[in-house]
Amino acid sequence: MVSSSIRDPSPRRCCVELSGRLRASVLIVGAGPAGSSAALLLARAGVNVVVLEAKSLPGLKTACSGILGPLAWGVLPIRCQGWVVGRIDWARFISPLGSRLDVGGRGLARVVDREALNRDLAQRAEDAGAVLLTGSKLIELSPGLAVAKRRGARLEVRFDYLIAADGANSAVRSILGLRNPGIELGVNVRCSDGYMDGYEVRLRGGSRFSWIHPGPGGLMAGALGRLGDPVVDWANSHARCSRGEVRGGLIPRRPLRRLVVRFGDSWVALVGDAAGQVKPLSRGGIYWGVSAARMAAEAILDELEGRGSVMVYQRRWWRRFKREVALSLSARSYLERLSPRGIEKLFQLLKSREEVLRESFHVDRQGEAAAKLLSPAVAASAVAISPAAAAAAFARLMTELAGW
Repeated sequence: MVSSSIRDPSPRRCCVELSGRLRASVLIVGAGPAGSSAALLLARAGVNVVVLEAKSLPGLKTACSGILGPLAWGVLPIRCQGWVVGRIDWARFISPLGSRLDVGGRGLARVVDREALNRDLAQRAEDAGAVLLTGSKLIELSPGLAVAKRRGARLEVRFDYLIAADGANSAVRSILGLRNPGIELGVNVRCSDGYMDGYEVRLRGGSRFSWIHPGPGGLMAGALGRLGDPVVDWANSHARCSRGEVRGGLIPRRPLRRLVVRFGDSWVALVGDAAGQVKPLSRGGIYWGVSAARMAAEAILDELEGRGSVMVYQRRWWRRFKREVALSLSARSYLERLSPRGIEKLFQLLKSREEVLRESFHVDRQGEAAAKLLSPAVAASAVAISPAAAAAAFARLMTELAGW
C-alpha cells in the first residue's frame, strides 16, 4: 500500500461539479482496457486516481473484435466468464486467389464482449476508489495541469503523473509532439444470425485483410485497410449475413520507442493504442496494452515509494516485447510486398510445412510463429528475390529495432 504521506484524499463528486477543479496523484486519460486496468491497480494501492473518459460510457460502441488469447486473458486484472461470447478452436486463412490454410487446436482464444469488459473494468476501478469522469474531453495540457470540457463546463485536473490511454488518435501524444505510429482503419459489422467456433481471415493484398468470427449475439465480421479503402464493403462481403451495425475505429501500425516523457515537473506514460502497442500482424491490442498498463502502474507505485523510477516502465515493456515486435514487423513487411500470386505461392510453401504451422501457431505470439514459418528462404521464394536479399532485409529491420 502507498503510505499516507503520498496518498491524497479522494475528491468528492460534488466538488467536481461545483468547483471544476481536481487534484490527482495520477491522472489517466482514457477508460479503455489499458486505462481502466492502470486505474484499478493504482486505486487498489491507495493512490488518488482520476480518469477522464471522452465517451458518455466506457466501451460505448467500441469497434474492437474482442479476441483474447490465453496470455491476454491472463494479464487482465479481473476476469469474468460472463464476458465470453464464443471461443476460437480453429483458424483459417484464405488467399486472394482462394487457397486455404487451416490451423487448429482447442482453446486457441476466447471471444469477449468488449463493451462489457470495458464497463466492468471501469466500474471495478471506480469501486476501488478511482474517480471516473465520463463525457470529459481533454482540450488543453501543460506540465502538471490538464483541462477538459465536461458537460459544457471547464474542468481542471492537477496531477503528478499522467497515463495516456486515449487511443490511436491520442490527444496527449499529439500535444507532446511524439511521432505518430501510423494509422489504419478497421471496421466491424455485427450480425444477428449465424454461429461458428473459429476464426476466418481473408487476405486482400498488402496489409489489408477481412475476417469473421463469433461475436455478441451471433457473428462479427470486419476488415482492415488504409483510409479510403472500401473496408465496410469487404466486411459485409465476408459476413455472409444481412447487413448489420457497422462500427469503425483507427488502429496504430507500430509501437512508439518513447513510452515515458518528462513533462515539466510531472511524468507522462503512454500505454495501449496511444503508444501504438498493438500486434503488427493481427492488430489486436489487449495483451500488449494491458501489460503496459500493469508495468506503468507498478513503476509509478515504485517511484512513489522511493524504490525506483517511472522510466523503468519503458525498459520493462521493451525488454519483454522487443523480440516479438521485431519478428512481427519483419513478417508484416514481407507480406505487404507480396502480389496476389506471391501470396498464393507462399500458401503452397506453407502447406508443405503443415506440421510446423500447426505446432507454432499462437494467437499472442504471432511474431515467433511467423519467424518459424517465414524464414528468409521461404519468403524469398514467394517474392522472387534471392535468399541473401531476404536475409539482408530481415537483418536491416532487426538492426533498426536494436536501438529501440
